[in-house]
Amino acid sequence: MIRSVLILPVVGQVELHIDYPVNWEESKWEPRVLKFLDAYGYKEHEGSFAGTPTILSATSSTQQNGWQLVRLDTNAGFREIFCKGISLELSATG
Repeated sequence: MIRSVLILPVVGQVELHIDYPVNWEESKWEPRVLKFLDAYGYKEHEGSFAGTPTILSATSSTQQNGWQLVRLDTNAGFREIFCKGISLELSATG
């Protein structure tokens, strides 16, 4: 589940604050931060939706000079972002 999005233009970073599955069998989820590094062009292509969008799948295609186009399919549509790196980190507010 995507809880919030933080765009940090000064450092060229986009953060998705999410609930991340840490144990599928027990349906256990914990707060994580999905960070897109050297990022630009974040766009949401989502329609009217009741509830909180959930990431269903992610794909990445390599572009020129190391840039990747990352597409996140959600239950409300999809999101896209160009970046040079991705990290998944513990949430400071955990």
